Amino acid sequence: MASGKSQYLIKPPTWWQLPFAPALVWQGTLGRCQLCRLNPCTTIQKTDPQTDTHQHWFNRLGFLCAACDASVDWQAATFRLNLANGDTIDGVASAAYTYPYERVMTRYKNQHNLTQLLPLVHAVRKLAPPPNCHTHNSVILPVPTTTKRLRERGFDALGWLSVYLSFHWQIPLFTGLARHERKRQQGLSREARLTNVKQAFYFHARPQARHVILFDDVVTTGATLQAIIEDNRLADGKYRLYARGILHGV
Repeated sequence: MASGKSQYLIKPPTWWQLPFAPALVWQGTLGRCQLCRLNPCTTIQKTDPQTDTHQHWFNRLGFLCAACDASVDWQAATFRLNLANGDTIDGVASAAYTYPYERVMTRYKNQHNLTQLLPLVHAVRKLAPPPNCHTHNSVILPVPTTTKRLRERGFDALGWLSVYLSFHWQIPLFTGLARHERKRQQGLSREARLTNVKQAFYFHARPQARHVILFDDVVTTGATLQAIIEDNRLADGKYRLYARGILHGV
């Protein structure tokens, strides 16, 4: 198996390397809330306790007004992965899969509405990195999609948000995980989801970092993350595993 130290390890980008950087700068200049479309945005301050991450000016451009930001219970959506070996992994999502972010995510992923990227970037910023994880000992492992779905959608929905999370946390991305084509998980029961993703994921190369942070856009039952861990024996003691998502819910 090839080493995971080179082609699959992507260091945190600078702000201008983000594929959507011009859109973020433009909207930050306009300063209009991307949820209500009425009120001015609130600029994130350096003293904000939730921004103990990248302090670059680009990472503090505001996309939500104070009222819309306060209406979301950030980082309160938690979930648990119960592994077959008896271990558990407690995960955190930025927000619950409820209004208004349920609508935002649906428009972004299913309707290919890229204007919804901005409130999702705001949600990504609310995710705090796991304790003791940093650029030298950790990687972010995003859930991959398939070539067929990339062609259908025209862009990598989670991939773009993963790149921003890498910038936000200053932790590298690891892209050595791939996925076989299966039917969509949406609408399936937990048992059906587990069956559907069984042996669906495989590594071109394994991460070399001690801390591996699995990242998905929407976590419902956790079946996808659990399949990645169990089918590839990630819970064998070599890695310290974490799970993070943007939204969590049924």
